[in-house]
Amino acid sequence: MRLKPCYATAEFGDVLSIHAYTAAGESLKQQFLRDGRTYFLAVAKAIQPHGFASLGVHANPAGVAVSGEVGFKAWNEVRQQGVALSLSATSLAVDRTDRLALIVNELSQRVTRGTGKHAQVDFKLGLNRWLSANLDPTDLAQQVLTMLRVESWVGMPQAQLALFDEAAADVDLTTPPHSLRLTPAPLGLAASRHKCA
Repeated sequence: MRLKPCYATAEFGDVLSIHAYTAAGESLKQQFLRDGRTYFLAVAKAIQPHGFASLGVHANPAGVAVSGEVGFKAWNEVRQQGVALSLSATSLAVDRTDRLALIVNELSQRVTRGTGKHAQVDFKLGLNRWLSANLDPTDLAQQVLTMLRVESWVGMPQAQLALFDEAAADVDLTTPPHSLRLTPAPLGLAASRHKCA
């Protein structure tokens, strides 16, 4: 399941954004939040065989002026390592007309504060890694497992996954194949002026 190519509607004139100012905009925003949850549930299913248990997928619709956010966390108790993914619209220039961007963070150092029903679990977050929201769930799961330095990927020969710490001399890992180079949007252009394809 891939995300739709575009969830945006015109806000003012021909500027596109994900919002809920109109009935059409609200409908597309709700579709984005549902599709985002389904997308992350597929990623959770793909990384589960590697010992990563889902800590839940959530959708936060936020206010009418913004896209809202879909989030997902998973944790591997044996490795003491996890991942957090977030999907929402950004004002940065990305590869989608609706400006959806995917942020991935490595989780480490699980900390539990309090006891019983008042206990809260928190994690130390790693650096933001921006990936394309055009990845299908299997490709995203592969990128996540590579980022977490998981040694094997189901359905993929071992030789095709070079670990960042142990990369062969002839492998260029400076730019992962699905990473994005982000640049700030020009002033006055907070959203794309192109129609959704």
